[in-house]
Amino acid sequence: MLKSFQLISDPSHGWLKVPLAELTRLGIADKITSYSYVKGDYVFLEEDLDMTTFMTARNAEGKGVKVMEINRASCGKIRNYTPYSPCPVIDLKLSTVEPGDFIGDPTSVIVLTEVEVDIVSETV
Repeated sequence: MLKSFQLISDPSHGWLKVPLAELTRLGIADKITSYSYVKGDYVFLEEDLDMTTFMTARNAEGKGVKVMEINRASCGKIRNYTPYSPCPVIDLKLSTVEPGDFIGDPTSVIVLTEVEVDIVSETV
């Protein structure tokens, strides 16, 4: 049975809504461009390059894709989502992190093994 994915498009462009975990499972999370967008646990793959990368990976493992098209007058909402980044930027405050803490998201995890801070100079 084919898994269904939504292709949301407007007159100028379209995006395939895919769970982020699926990109990780397929091993293509680092191949997706910043022309795609992220909201929550979903990535909206731009229809030209990134959707093709996804479809190729699914077909390579013998799992096709059923596309359900949703046409809208405008997809401005998607264009306001966060651009996809395979290496998320983590804003980290060392005062709140202890050795052994896990830091990250479903696509990357950092394990802090040592906390060492040297104060080089102090400005008053």
